[in-house]
Amino acid sequence: ETSVAANGGTRVTNVLELNLTAGDDGMQFVCQATNMALQIDLNESVTLDVRYSPEFIMPPPPTVDVEVGGSRTLNLTARANPGPVTYSWNRLGAPLSKPVIVGTQRAPYGSIHHHHHRGMQHSA
Repeated sequence: ETSVAANGGTRVTNVLELNLTAGDDGMQFVCQATNMALQIDLNESVTLDVRYSPEFIMPPPPTVDVEVGGSRTLNLTARANPGPVTYSWNRLGAPLSKPVIVGTQRAPYGSIHHHHHRGMQHSA
């Protein structure tokens, strides 16, 4: 959009519309305005802080086979902004009393936590 500025010059407005996803969090955009008559450029940048609810980075398998007496490690990783993500484990609709959490880390693109539960059996 172009209009006359208060000082008699020209004022140009530019709008960028985006459909954002969680993957856009942390993206940097640079807008450059150029005055061709004066051969002058002006740059401004903005970094996106996209807010999104927890999502699993790799969805868990629908079933996990475990033999009686065996054990299995389940590794589910989720991300969200803002973080951190908290986890809970349920079995047959009831929370597990003592899941074993063996690791947590912070990734450069957001809060990521690795939680494992050992010895959980899937029963039909």
